[in-house]
Amino acid sequence: MAKTSLFQKLIYIILICALFTKFVSAFDDDNALDEHMDGDTEIDVGTKDEEDFKDIKMPHIEGKKEKVIQKIDIPKIIHQYVRSKSSVSTHVQNNINSWKSLNTDWEHKLYDFTDIKKFMETYHAKVIDLWNVLDFEEKIEMWKYAVLETFGGVYADANCFCVKPINQWLNTYNKSNILIGLEHLYIPDKILTEKKLTDSVQFDTHTIVSAPGHEILSNMPFYIHRYRVLNTLNAVEADEDYIKLGRTFFSAGTALFTESAFNYLIENNVVLTDIVNGGLVKDVAVLNKNAFAFKANNLSDLPDEALSVYFPEKSKVQEKNDYII
Repeated sequence: MAKTSLFQKLIYIILICALFTKFVSAFDDDNALDEHMDGDTEIDVGTKDEEDFKDIKMPHIEGKKEKVIQKIDIPKIIHQYVRSKSSVSTHVQNNINSWKSLNTDWEHKLYDFTDIKKFMETYHAKVIDLWNVLDFEEKIEMWKYAVLETFGGVYADANCFCVKPINQWLNTYNKSNILIGLEHLYIPDKILTEKKLTDSVQFDTHTIVSAPGHEILSNMPFYIHRYRVLNTLNAVEADEDYIKLGRTFFSAGTALFTESAFNYLIENNVVLTDIVNGGLVKDVAVLNKNAFAFKANNLSDLPDEALSVYFPEKSKVQEKNDYII
């Protein structure tokens, strides 16, 4: 019994010594760390030049792998929409004919509402519930992104007149998977207050050229759905631009398309001043304001850069007819 007690005491002494040794070691490590931090390796922001920090990337960018982008052929298909194929005005028909006559080696597909409804049900069944609850004009906007994502080619509003053959466009921008036109670009020298995205940059949606499956287009259902969710707060309707430009501009049209395109561009480190007159950002050809966004009162004296001009029928614009999208 005495032997057992002596053995237990010995065990206790060994454990106490081990704990004491561990404590002393930890204390020494802390002192060593303090000495290290007081030495030459400490980062002293005050002694560094400002230039040393200009190239530091944000953490979410630093860990992001750059996407590998492959060139994809753009199919020779022109997509256009009219409310009714049996009641197309002479003016709109002339616009449509301009696309056919200048692009004889391209397939021309004219859709009405029945066609696009069937298309959405067939090719985009996963988002058909979202499409079904949209207003009429919102449906057309969502469809135009979807048809380009699915088939690729060129989407042009029936109010657009083709000025130059599409093959010329593609020869000029032969490294691109998508061609989008600037509508306006505003870069103040110094932004003093927070500005909305569409105040600074805006892309035209009357004419879009794309290979199938492009991310800018495939992300559009997300942006449209997000708008509908956030819109329940009724915050957007109070904006002056909302009253002036209308719901569709923000809910499915230019504003959301601009956001999708802009987000894609900044992921590829675009500098806005570099695209004032157009430019190539990865696989996106950003065209200057006259290429797709020029609004023509007549077809004379068009800018040399014009490729597709917005040329609606004047009387119909005043009446806001079925062809105005």
